[in-house]
Amino acid sequence: MGWGTNYLIDGYLSKMTFRDELEVQDKIDENLKTISDAKQRIKMFVSATPNTIVPSEWNEQPIDWLSNEVETWFEMMEDAFRENVLLYQYIEYLTEGGENNIIVDWEDFVKLYCSETNIAHKAGMSSIEPIPTSKNEVLQLFQKYKI
Repeated sequence: MGWGTNYLIDGYLSKMTFRDELEVQDKIDENLKTISDAKQRIKMFVSATPNTIVPSEWNEQPIDWLSNEVETWFEMMEDAFRENVLLYQYIEYLTEGGENNIIVDWEDFVKLYCSETNIAHKAGMSSIEPIPTSKNEVLQLFQKYKI
């Protein structure tokens, strides 16, 4: 056994839910693509001359445009790194036997996820089926249509 510092974390992945580790890994891969794209774009900025990359409407202030663009790409990269740290911790938590605890604001869930077209499309439901309005109704529909 190695040595190191053990710590507990009470993590929360805002506006994200995952059914299994594969979905978490897909999100990590998506973030890694964002990071790769950002690195490529920043490298392009370094190797290009301003007049080849700056839009004509910014000809008077090319450095400002370039600075804004680089800052935007750095922010995208930082956000993806930060999110991946949490996602890697979550995978480790699941690997060590942790439960997939999805916290749901049921009112938001019903509004966003269980709209008539979305749930009908996902489950092959009849469009005349009433839209669920409570946690229990949602769970019953999930069980009924094996969502």
